[in-house]
Amino acid sequence: MLVPNFTQIRQDHHSQVITHSMLSSSILRRGLILPLLLSAQFLVGCGANPTMLKHPSKLQDDRGIAFGRIHVSRGDSDVTGACYLEFEDDKDELTGTYNLDKDGWFFAALPKTRNSIRLVRCAVMFGLFYHADELYFDVPRDGKSAYLGDIELKTDQDNVESVPGVAGSPTLQGGLSSVALAQTPSVIKSDDDVAVVRNKLDEAIREYEKRFGEKPQLAESVPAGSTEAAPASVE
Repeated sequence: MLVPNFTQIRQDHHSQVITHSMLSSSILRRGLILPLLLSAQFLVGCGANPTMLKHPSKLQDDRGIAFGRIHVSRGDSDVTGACYLEFEDDKDELTGTYNLDKDGWFFAALPKTRNSIRLVRCAVMFGLFYHADELYFDVPRDGKSAYLGDIELKTDQDNVESVPGVAGSPTLQGGLSSVALAQTPSVIKSDDDVAVVRNKLDEAIREYEKRFGEKPQLAESVPAGSTEAAPASVE
């Protein structure tokens, strides 16, 4: 059965400038009812989860591991389980898609190059799209794993202070790999939407070990505000 290719209607919201080095990000919404969300483009992310890491021992030679957790909220409603991620490389080529469960964990096998969580797409009424340039990271080439942090996306927030625990946090700079291990959250503020990256590495390691029966070998990363590299492995 052919799926109609509906013309997408998007409204871009230009980012509010917080620092001179901040890149653009935006929440993109379509004024279409839910049935129209089941277009051919949306169905790319449905069904199988080809980017999901099956097990570290089964990783292809040209792939590396990136993992973390993401929560998506519209107002007071958690819509994480209705969303999926689109990963792209630095040439804007799609490198993978990942369907999120309600718990928001993702363990992705991606090409060993610079990637980004370029788009979060959700099947909710009227649609919900989060498009960002800031959420980039390097996939390790040495068989180790990149921890990307605990990412909270909240829409319909008038200001950063409306998100508990992030007042005074720095804006996200240097990509996910440089801030995921920081001691304080990092924030992207775009119009009435907020993205927060927190360090919950211990929780992520426990989840990794529960799923795969082993602890991750972490790639070296320099946390924001630190001059020392994070440990390359977890004992």
